[in-house]
Amino acid sequence: MKVFLDTSILVDFLTDRPPFTSEALEIFSLSEKGKVMLHT
Repeated sequence: MKVFLDTSILVDFLTDRPPFTSEALEIFSLSEKGKVMLHT
C-alpha cells in the first residue's frame, strides 16, 4: 500500500510532539515492516 507522508507527520515523529507521536511512530513502523510504502 502506498501512503503519502505529509510534512507534519515527519515533524511529529522527529520532534516527539504529543499527542501525535504514537501515530507517527506507527506509520514509520509499518513502513519498516514493509506493510506500507511512504511517499513525500
